[in-house]
Amino acid sequence: ELQTYLPVYHKNQMLAILFLRRKDLELELDLDFTEAITNILVVALENKRFARKQLSQEVLNREIEIASQVQQMLFPANLPNSRELKAEVTYFPHSLVGGDYYDLIQKSPDEIYFCIADVSGKGISAALLMSNFQATLRTLLRSDADLETIVNQLNYTLFENTKGERFITFFLGFMNRKTNSLHYVNAGHNPPLIYWEKDQRSENLVAGTTILGAFEKLPFLEIGKREHLQKFTIHLYTDGLTEAMNKKEEEFGEERFEDFVNANLCMDPAEFHAKFLKEINHFSQGVPLKDDLTLLSLRFS
Repeated sequence: ELQTYLPVYHKNQMLAILFLRRKDLELELDLDFTEAITNILVVALENKRFARKQLSQEVLNREIEIASQVQQMLFPANLPNSRELKAEVTYFPHSLVGGDYYDLIQKSPDEIYFCIADVSGKGISAALLMSNFQATLRTLLRSDADLETIVNQLNYTLFENTKGERFITFFLGFMNRKTNSLHYVNAGHNPPLIYWEKDQRSENLVAGTTILGAFEKLPFLEIGKREHLQKFTIHLYTDGLTEAMNKKEEEFGEERFEDFVNANLCMDPAEFHAKFLKEINHFSQGVPLKDDLTLLSLRFS
């Protein structure tokens, strides 16, 4: 029969219960000694388990750090900063790796592609999907395919890889300086803001299609066109910007961002981003971001 039990504690937390039964009831049982030995054994096992867990976490952190370094290599190493084109980016991943992607590809001295994308989800899985998307896009851009072919192929590849379970919002623009024309496709992404400096007017770029990866074949596709362009600025961003929150749980929002842009027209992109960082920090008051945040600004002269 059970005669005695001893609970084993470590830092006010019960780790085990020791059940005791004496063969000879006349013999005295030293409970203090038994309890001390048991505590030593259980704490040793607990420390070993903790050390193993800590080592696994350190290995995981190192792998994530390497993934973050690899991901940074996928972004443009240098952005243009000439009289004809100035570009600036602000990029804050939610964690060490993110699901946002931006790119700027100079096809020729007068032709340039620029894009921004946001993968559904966060973390390692989103980063892996983003890197695969980037590789597919770069391959398509080297093939001289038109925007319609590029977007349809991106959607097909993404759907094949994820079976419709993950999606990407995407904006792709193609600027031709010889013809002063802009062609673009907005695939369910936050509409970029374009501002004509001469006319002091702005517009959201919405023409395009739905999100990529949701359907095997895109249900519709419209190529947006803007012609006779002279001096203009375009701001591309992800929803991590508009969904940034303050302590009152208010979102920064598209309207607040548009008001900020309208109040800072004809500004050098680097100055614009420095001022925007002060604005978003003042708004959020230290509240952490819920998602990756990316803002890419291009000023064509």
